[in-house]
Amino acid sequence: MPLNISPGSGDFIPYLKYNAKAGRWYTKNDDGIEVEVGNMTAIFDLENIGIGWALYAEGQAPDCTWSTNGTMPPRPSKQHKQGLRTFAYAPKALFGQREFATTASGTIGAVKRVYEEEFENAPERRQGLVPVVKCTGVKPEKTARGTNYIPELKIVKWTQRPSDMPNTALPPPSANGSAGKSTGDFIDDDLPDFGGPIKRQLVNHSTMTNISPKDLSDLGPRQIHEGLRTVGIRPGRPNTGGCVPSQQDATCRRSCLARGPRAA
Repeated sequence: MPLNISPGSGDFIPYLKYNAKAGRWYTKNDDGIEVEVGNMTAIFDLENIGIGWALYAEGQAPDCTWSTNGTMPPRPSKQHKQGLRTFAYAPKALFGQREFATTASGTIGAVKRVYEEEFENAPERRQGLVPVVKCTGVKPEKTARGTNYIPELKIVKWTQRPSDMPNTALPPPSANGSAGKSTGDFIDDDLPDFGGPIKRQLVNHSTMTNISPKDLSDLGPRQIHEGLRTVGIRPGRPNTGGCVPSQQDATCRRSCLARGPRAA
């Protein structure tokens, strides 16, 4: 009985990668040959971007764990590096859909910038459109190990989602914001557990403008709760409606924020 399977078939998605030492993009064509991507312009699935940890060791298959809900998963080992993963689509330049993953800090920073500044709150996103991202150039950055070239990414237009790029994300946050941690907060957060949402609700409030995000890193649980009360959020533990200072742990703080603004 013959095996009804063809070599190379399956759900494997070829890669798109950026070489920071050369400042160039590469992918594999349909024949499995690596080729350079000259004019790197493609649809980037930022709606389904994943953050997490990756281990790329020579001679071994990549070991990665990703989360698409904006929360960093547990680090599998000390050898795993913080990274991100998304998908890019261009029928000609990339031969279809490609997986783009990186642990390079400069490249992560470039994706983080375009996500936060051009994608996260864009009205086109809420219309269900997806961004076409172009690498407009590279910026040299000297490090102890030599010069790296940081990609400069920009959304040049929006378009309908291709049928070859399914949307597996949860609905985007409402125009008034979300109680959950934004994907854009996953790097360099002053308060790792819940910094982004609390900074938005405290610092941006008219009565709290004298507190900077940097200052918030020194606030303790009691001060955080007092700040929440100031902006009209009543702290409380799940299923109880109240909490005491000794119980103001990380779980409590997150649940208080999730309850949203209400009369104190």
